[in-house]
Amino acid sequence: MSNILLLEDDLSLINGLSFAFKKQGFELNIARTLKEAEELWTDGKYDLLVLDVSLPDGSGFEFCKRVRLTSKVPIIFLTASDEETSIIMGLDIGGDDYITKPFKLGVLVSRINALLRRANSFQAADTELQSNGIKVLLLQGQVFKNGELLDLTAAEYKLLCLFMRNPSMVLTKGQILDKLWDCDGNYIDSSTLTVYMRRLRMKIEDNPSEPQMLLTVRGIKDALDLVGLPYKDKKLFSQYSLGMKQRLAIALAVMHDPELLILDEPINGLDPIGIAEVRSFIRELCDARGKTILISSHILSEISLLADDIGIIDHGALLEEESLAELEQKSSKHIRFTLSDTAQAARILERNFHENHFSIQDDHNLRLHNLDLPVGKIVTAFVENGLEVSEAHTCEESLEDYFKRVTGGEGIA
Repeated sequence: MSNILLLEDDLSLINGLSFAFKKQGFELNIARTLKEAEELWTDGKYDLLVLDVSLPDGSGFEFCKRVRLTSKVPIIFLTASDEETSIIMGLDIGGDDYITKPFKLGVLVSRINALLRRANSFQAADTELQSNGIKVLLLQGQVFKNGELLDLTAAEYKLLCLFMRNPSMVLTKGQILDKLWDCDGNYIDSSTLTVYMRRLRMKIEDNPSEPQMLLTVRGIKDALDLVGLPYKDKKLFSQYSLGMKQRLAIALAVMHDPELLILDEPINGLDPIGIAEVRSFIRELCDARGKTILISSHILSEISLLADDIGIIDHGALLEEESLAELEQKSSKHIRFTLSDTAQAARILERNFHENHFSIQDDHNLRLHNLDLPVGKIVTAFVENGLEVSEAHTCEESLEDYFKRVTGGEGIA
């Protein structure tokens, strides 16, 4: 018979929970304040705690922190708040599950049974696990790293035991949730598991940012979904279009969860819709998943939509390396004149306007880089001196124009 401590101040909820728990054969002690809970609490006395977050004299989070100083007893939080920050806080301080009000009593009872069953199964197996300097004493519920005792929550402890019982195996999220909680694990989302994994890595890895023991392997389905390819597709690789082969190659690289991804012409062979989709998942890899992506491409219009930083290479030499924002500032804005004689136009600018900040492109095109001069008066002066002016307008240099100017017309961006 399992003994449960319920910390809850809502009398109507207490009555309903008392009936449901006793019907399940649980022994129940009830506290309505933090003070009462502290008076009842003794490590080893209870098999599970059910804690309300909002209490008259404090928070269930406070009580959880005190319990975790000495005990790994499973803890479920009850709360009216479904905010992500509140859920993450509850799990980070040592909670094993989190259920928001209103809830169905049957769901809560199932979660309690799942936690109790998993807790009992973890305590009833082998007495010791060892791997990579980590030792787990199952009877004592203790974990040591290189002889030093680690402070793990109940959820972290269970997760570590699961991995150590399945060495060198890739476990899916579904398998992990099924083993740790119950049934199909649908009531625990992937972000919750991510929190547990992050906390466990922080405690057992020498360098959590470069883990050597707990490795994440991106699933094949996730990688295919990311690049827009069907998971269960009977089409042969030889029947794939060039664009589909491009996507499949990216999916294979992403599946290994690299920190740096190098893509050569990633949108080659794609139609406009495919280009937009590839651009979208590349941005997701960078922004949402923190990946660094190096793209080699001649399609500069796409580079300008994707890149944060630009490098321009000509014959193996890196000519420019700067942020896109810096490059845009350097891309010269100018007034372009198309007229009959650029040499005479240059003399008019120097004589009439004392201006020499211009460049002659060819016999009929001239760029004026001083945007403060009055265009109308300049055109009038050109016409009065016998020039035919067919075009005069303000232009801004594109990335492609800048690329051509820097490389002389050739290179790789």
